[in-house]
Amino acid sequence: LVSGVNEDAAHEIAYLKADYKLTPEVVKSKFLEADVKLYVNFLYNNAGKIILNEEDWKTVENCRSSILSHKKGSEFFDTNNLNLIHFTEKEIYWNIAGIPLALKSKIDKIIMNNDAIYLIDIKSTSKNVHYYHKTKEFVSTLRQLSFYKTAVEWWTRKEYKKSFNIITYIIAVQTTEDNETVVYE
Repeated sequence: LVSGVNEDAAHEIAYLKADYKLTPEVVKSKFLEADVKLYVNFLYNNAGKIILNEEDWKTVENCRSSILSHKKGSEFFDTNNLNLIHFTEKEIYWNIAGIPLALKSKIDKIIMNNDAIYLIDIKSTSKNVHYYHKTKEFVSTLRQLSFYKTAVEWWTRKEYKKSFNIITYIIAVQTTEDNETVVYE
């Protein structure tokens, strides 16, 4: 058991916490049924991950399809171009000279060629994506991209010993209705 307690104690704790109306013996027998064991093993094997219900999974898939069917959006996820270096959910740990503070950026997508870096941030929203650029969330995203851009500048100077032209994009995808996608440069 994960918590380090013996099996009988774990069952007793689970029984008390769940406030069951059934006897501990019945609860324990239900816990040992094959489908429950499968479910518990699934949860154990996916600890730390977000588990989606069917409706949320469908929304994610629809958003993914929307981005991949968008002319500009799909370009950022075409990994067939072997001349490009790309990173997904790139974590950069960095600092600013003279400021005793460790910084971290986790960037959705970075695509590099010899001259430029394309920094892509994906935003999902239940609101109409055609008006995203008029929202306070858009302003927050611009502030976030500025922070990311500074992180990428620091990282490329350190890793590649050169500066790049950094071009930022926001891919806004709507989680409702038609799951539309708009790309803002």
